[in-house]
Amino acid sequence: MKKGFTLIEALIYIAILSMILVSIVTLMYWIMDNRSKTQVMAEVEMQGILASDEISQRIRNSTGINSPTAGNSASSLSLAVTDGAKNPTVIALSSGQITITEGANPVVEITTARVEITGLNFHNVTRATTPGSVKTSFTATYLNPAGTKPFTYSKNFYFSADPRGY
Repeated sequence: MKKGFTLIEALIYIAILSMILVSIVTLMYWIMDNRSKTQVMAEVEMQGILASDEISQRIRNSTGINSPTAGNSASSLSLAVTDGAKNPTVIALSSGQITITEGANPVVEITTARVEITGLNFHNVTRATTPGSVKTSFTATYLNPAGTKPFTYSKNFYFSADPRGY
């Protein structure tokens, strides 16, 4: 009896090996796709949280709200602060980025170019005899120049903060 494989056995082994390789390649593609989605979501979440924290801190460290006036909403926020060089502190939206301007200092962007901010809104909910309160909302969207599905993600952020009135 001769040792070796018959043509049928070789074809069966090749078919089994092909199915295993296709399964491995599919699994790797799925892992890479999910990794990309997770990175996009993390970037949007991180930028939104950092912007929310920075805006909240600026509001809390202010002495009052210049604009919008009580009961009104606006796309920019002007805060009164004790440091004359930083008065007023203005938070606004410029070219899809949240910016902060302190007094006559240059404009500083607090979000990156990888995430676009839209719908920035400040609603002054101040009541009489209080230092003030501001409800803030915005939407952060991952910029996806290629338009590919794994890189499409958007999230709305809502928060409020009160000046401490130092």
